[in-house]
Amino acid sequence: MNDTRLKYDNDSYKEELTRSIYPGIYQLNSPYNDCTDCGVIMPDDPFIRFQAYGQNTCTMKTAVDDSSELYGLNYKNSKCNKDAYSPNSYNSTGCKTKYDGNTRKCTIPTESCRLSNPPCTLKETGINRYDPLLWDPQNTALESFDRIGINYRMVAKDNHVPLLEVPQDQQVFFPDNKNGVVDNTNLNKWQELNKNNINYTPGYPYGEPNYILSCK
Repeated sequence: MNDTRLKYDNDSYKEELTRSIYPGIYQLNSPYNDCTDCGVIMPDDPFIRFQAYGQNTCTMKTAVDDSSELYGLNYKNSKCNKDAYSPNSYNSTGCKTKYDGNTRKCTIPTESCRLSNPPCTLKETGINRYDPLLWDPQNTALESFDRIGINYRMVAKDNHVPLLEVPQDQQVFFPDNKNGVVDNTNLNKWQELNKNNINYTPGYPYGEPNYILSCK
């Protein structure tokens, strides 16, 4: 048995137990929405979904069914005056609130701005019609070219500069006047060629390997 596993950790077991039982505890002890004193007399906000209601604040023995009282179901159908309904004889012995404070300070009621402040009365006040521009319209207000009558075709012809390529001199590839006969009597010939700034000749170790450039 491996004692280093997570299920053998005491703190891990407590955390797992807490996560498993606390949702049930929340359902059993959900907070009431009308637990304050003014919640008894203040109408419930229809925009708020209540999770649970508080206990009954009125005793059932003094509660009166207002609907039965208004329909006259609590009185007998009798022609006797004492059994008939008598105006101003109703005793409100039911639920009575004892809160005398400012009910507006109890909660923040939800306001429908479209009903309390309809757009038809705004007269376009508060409507931001200055939308941000994605580009500057003044950059294209004027043309980038001149609007005078200039023949740009003639201007292009007048400003044209031809580019003429100069061919390479082919004399460097011609044989010398000796018809290929090399004079080996002069041992310092290669150094003299370098001093005279003659182009590179194959076999000369001090020359530059580029037939276009001259030796220096």
